[in-house]
Amino acid sequence: MVLMTAYLYTLAFSIFMPDAFRIPAIVTVFPLLLFKHPSAKGFEYSKELILCIAAVFLYNVIGMNDFPGFFATSMVIGACFLYFNYFIGNSKTRLYATLAIFATLLLGSMIVMVLDHFSQSATDQLRSRLLGEQVKQSPAGLATTQFTFGYQVVAFTTFLFLTLLAYRRHLFMQIIGFVACLVCLYLGMNRSAFVCFSIISTIYILAAFRFKGVLVIATTIIFTVIALNYASDQNFGGKDNILSKNRAKEANDFNREDLSAENLKIIGDYPFGLIFYGKKWEDVVYKNPRFPSGLSSHNAYLMFITYLGPILGTALLLMLYLPMASVGARLITRPSAHNPLLIAVFGTFVALSLNAFSHNGWLLNADGPSVFFFFCLVHLLREHRLSEQKQLHEQHKPTYTLTEFAV
Repeated sequence: MVLMTAYLYTLAFSIFMPDAFRIPAIVTVFPLLLFKHPSAKGFEYSKELILCIAAVFLYNVIGMNDFPGFFATSMVIGACFLYFNYFIGNSKTRLYATLAIFATLLLGSMIVMVLDHFSQSATDQLRSRLLGEQVKQSPAGLATTQFTFGYQVVAFTTFLFLTLLAYRRHLFMQIIGFVACLVCLYLGMNRSAFVCFSIISTIYILAAFRFKGVLVIATTIIFTVIALNYASDQNFGGKDNILSKNRAKEANDFNREDLSAENLKIIGDYPFGLIFYGKKWEDVVYKNPRFPSGLSSHNAYLMFITYLGPILGTALLLMLYLPMASVGARLITRPSAHNPLLIAVFGTFVALSLNAFSHNGWLLNADGPSVFFFFCLVHLLREHRLSEQKQLHEQHKPTYTLTEFAV
């Protein structure tokens, strides 16, 4: 359990090379491989690994000439593959323990974030010690910046709420869980996190409860508006909350829609992708006054397509996400017929993926929560596929009578 927590700690908070130790933090995964699960016979994720490494190579090395970034991302992705393939294997106990530890770590980050609102100097010192490097933005949880922390907020709130809903927990527990999510989102100061959480929660409620879901959503919206207005009137969290941030002048200084529109213009100027023109982002961005300081578009997918081009970039994105989309279609059609854990993990990964439309971090940038829930989803889908194949085999298994055996 200690070894599991040590590795998942580095993954959850995207810790790669802490200042105190000049070795990659992912070495914590190797002691776990000594306790390989008996069900792990070979490597089951070759296709996914090749696809991820190829995409990272094209993006980091060919596109940005960033060899350290390529090796760092590849090591994080590779370590996660090893963990799920060899340590977890087919063990449901280890899988559930892994998810419980990861969720608990995210909960710890949420608690630190709340404390950071009320005792910033002391909490920031604690954050620096726990992360092994100097923090850059406050208030936040166990992350150096508020943008990085946003992915933790998305992961924690979406996973918590969907788990309570999918497992049909008592209404009182669902309400308590929803209030906890609101507190995290309100104080987390990430508008995109609130939007992603709302979208995924709404889709699931409509899919699971159908017509009753409309009433549930209407009640939830009314409750949310009242709760946020009350928190604002009571000055809960002081000036650092999602509402005050949205009203601040700085909120519109770099409008996401304008940045994305400018990025699309750059793609139009270099339609085959920057890698085919021998250009980098810095070479083309200063031509546009919207990017006076070289600011990116804050859209991970547009940045990926900008470097690799609409054809190659879109093809790789489709190979990564299209299988997930087909799974989502089946889950939405009949959510009650599927594993609740699969629904919670899938919804969380989709929420994290949506969050990448407003930020630079995503799966192929080795964002911790995104990497974890991607591989957790791949693992669950593999288990689901094997279970379906086993059931199909049992249905078509021939049966014999004693007479037939005698003959």
